[in-house]
Amino acid sequence: MTPGIRYIRITEISPSVFIRRMATLREYFDGTGESTDPIERVKVVGGCIATADEWNELEPAWYSVLCAFKVREFKAAECNSRTNDFLGWSEDRRRDFLNQLAAVINGTLHNPSKPIAALLPLSQFNALPVETRRAWGNDPYLSAFRTASNL
Repeated sequence: MTPGIRYIRITEISPSVFIRRMATLREYFDGTGESTDPIERVKVVGGCIATADEWNELEPAWYSVLCAFKVREFKAAECNSRTNDFLGWSEDRRRDFLNQLAAVINGTLHNPSKPIAALLPLSQFNALPVETRRAWGNDPYLSAFRTASNL
């Protein structure tokens, strides 16, 4: 998944002058399970926001780890359940893979990187008036994403 790009105006106040500049931030989000899974009771969306420069530093290192482990795309649910690209992995291999990805994140994303997440209990989403759910796209993932990405 390619991170989105969001433009945010930052204003710095000095004693006599207002200085304006644009910061380019990029974000990546992923969610738990499937939006239509009847067994799930909670929808979670998590991710990270960082500067474009930090993402440009992170991506080659991230893809290097994926290639070294012959993984096309990191999906936590597949890694944890050892399905698709993770089929047949030992617990040691899985932990080594996750540790290497964590090292990439820790080594490249600094301030103002911002890990973010939102959790939405489905009972609360379903208790909302129909008009409210429609206004929010009638999808709990979309609602959780909007909450998580709201700067």
